[in-house]
Amino acid sequence: MPVNKCRTCREEMQFNVIYCSTTCRKEFNEKSGFRITNEWIRSKKLKNKSKVKKKKKKLTKSQRKLIRAESEAFYYSREWLRLRYKVIQFYGGKCMACRSTGRIHVDHIKPKSKYPELALNFLNLQVLCQDCNMGKSNLDETDWRPK
Repeated sequence: MPVNKCRTCREEMQFNVIYCSTTCRKEFNEKSGFRITNEWIRSKKLKNKSKVKKKKKKLTKSQRKLIRAESEAFYYSREWLRLRYKVIQFYGGKCMACRSTGRIHVDHIKPKSKYPELALNFLNLQVLCQDCNMGKSNLDETDWRPK
C-alpha cells in the first residue's frame, strides 16, 4: 500500500490525504500565505456557474402545433398574399440566386422567425426558387436582389 507524507510535518500516512491533521493544514496555509476568503469562495462559485450550460426550455407538442398554425395562417393572410404578388410583379418570376423559373417562393431576407416586425416589409423580400429558399433556411441572410 502506497504511503503519503504530510506536506507540513512529513509524517507518513497510510491514507490518501495531504495533511495528517487540521493543524498541519492550517500551518501550511499560513506559511504559503494562502487564505480562504469570501472573495475566493465567490470566485470559485462564479467559475462553476459559468461552466454549467443553461438548458433551453423545450416546447411542448401543443405549443409547437400552435406556433405552426400561426405561421401557416400568416402565409394565407390577405396582407401576405397581396405583398407576395407585388414582389413577384416587381422583380419578375425568376429566382434571384440561380435564375431558375421553377417553383417560385417569396423569401424573407431577414427571417420572419428572428425579425417578426419585418414580415410584411417589401424591402425584406426577394424571389427565390424552392431549392434556393430551402437551402438558405433561416440561418442565412444573403440578399440576392439586384443592387
